Parts: sequence; C-alpha cells; structure tokens
Amino acid sequence: AGIEEKKEIIVKFPADYRIPTVAGKTVVYQVVVKGLRERVLPEVTPEFLKTLGVDTEAALKEKMRSDLVTVGEQKEDERLKEEIAKLLLEKTDCDLPQTVVDEETNAIVQGIVRKSLRQGATREDLAKQKDEIMNVAKRSSTDRVKLAYILERIAGEENITVDDSAVDERMKQMAEQYRVSPEKLKAEMEKDNVIDKLRSDIRGDKTMSFLLENALRSRSWLG
Repeated sequence: AGIEEKKEIIVKFPADYRIPTVAGKTVVYQVVVKGLRERVLPEVTPEFLKTLGVDTEAALKEKMRSDLVTVGEQKEDERLKEEIAKLLLEKTDCDLPQTVVDEETNAIVQGIVRKSLRQGATREDLAKQKDEIMNVAKRSSTDRVKLAYILERIAGEENITVDDSAVDERMKQMAEQYRVSPEKLKAEMEKDNVIDKLRSDIRGDKTMSFLLENALRSRSWLG
C-alpha cells in the first residue's frame, strides 16, 4: 500500500459482539492510507532488560515462554468452564421465575448501555438501538439465570462464600477496564442496585473454578 491509496476492508462481526448495532453483520470500511510505519525492535541491552524485570536475554526468553504458557492455560480453562456450564444447563431442569429472568434481562441491558456510553455512544443512539439491545439481552438472560441458580445451589452445599474485599477488588478491576474511578463505578452500581448481583457473580465464578478443579482431578465431566 502507498500513501493516499484507498482500501476497502470487510469485517464480519460475531453474533454475540458487544456492540449490538454491528453484531452478526458484515461491515465494509473505506479507508485511505495516510502514512506508513515500520516497527523497529529495540536493542536488547542491560537497560532494556531491566525495564522488563529480567537480567539476561535467556531470562527474557524464559519469561516470554512462561507468559505464553500461562495465557494458553487460561484460555483452556475458560474453554473447559464453558463445557461445564453447557453440561450443567443440559443436565438440569428447573422452573425459573419470570420476574428473575426479567431482572437479568434488565441488568444485561444496563450493562450494554453503560459500556456503550463509555465507548462514546449517545443516549439518542441507544434509543434507536433499543430493540436490538433488548433482543441481545433476552437471548442471554434465561441461560444466565438458570446457570446462576445451579451454581448458587452448589455454592451453598460447598460453603463457598465471597467477602467484601473480593467485591472491592472486582470493582477495581472493572473500573480499570472502563477507565473510570472505582468510587464512580461503585456509585453507579449502587444507584442501579447491582452490588448484590456482582457479589453473586463472583460467587458463581468461584464455584465454577471449584467445579473445574474437581473435574480436572477426576476427568469424569470432561471426558
């Protein structure tokens, strides 16, 4: 590509993409090349190694290898948790209160709205996308409520609890992700009455990790 050259980029967004207006759609972007840059790798000097927290190039390579292994293990854990969730949903029948499903739908909608506003969307934009946002929320709410009920029951039987420090830590992580202060995020969540739901979500995550550990020990769930 050269300077001022025009390009057409086609992007296919997944059906569960976080921005409802483009979820499941194919979008064509028309772009113009304004500049070309070449990546210049830094020289591996003692000073450079120090900024990465290592002393030698061999230690840097080992750190990179370890980081890649960690990322791979995390991805595999998430995949296995999805398998466990799928099995739990398939093997469990329960009647769900419609009011709880509706509350979950509203919570999903609020989450989409908060994220969209932080990403620069206006309330006028969101009003136009109301039906799309609601459809995304309804598709997710039933399974999420059912899984939450199952995990809550398991957590009770296994005495899995969540203290305030874990809730504060999760809100701190969310605040960093959303680029807002923890105090502002907490105020927003208290206003929306979702602190208890956050605590329940953390308990569900701990329960899922507990199930994963036991499944890996026995391999009886995962085959």
